[in-house]
Amino acid sequence: MDLETMEREGRKLLMNLLEKYVEDGMELLEVGCGNEEIMKKVEENFGVEAICADPYGHGKNVFHVRAEELSSLGKKI
Repeated sequence: MDLETMEREGRKLLMNLLEKYVEDGMELLEVGCGNEEIMKKVEENFGVEAICADPYGHGKNVFHVRAEELSSLGKKI
């Protein structure tokens, strides 16, 4: 299986999993979002608001923090 197919199948798996647990109006935090590609799909597909923590990510809803710093943020985000 090539890398592109693996990524596509991984996204499908993630969306199927989220479908079971995500409800309208929820707020989600994605850690390590990169360019917000998955986060945007989750917002569109599930009607939720998502933010991202990624020291190197880019986009309007990205907080530039490392994963180990998340607990110190509390409700700031």
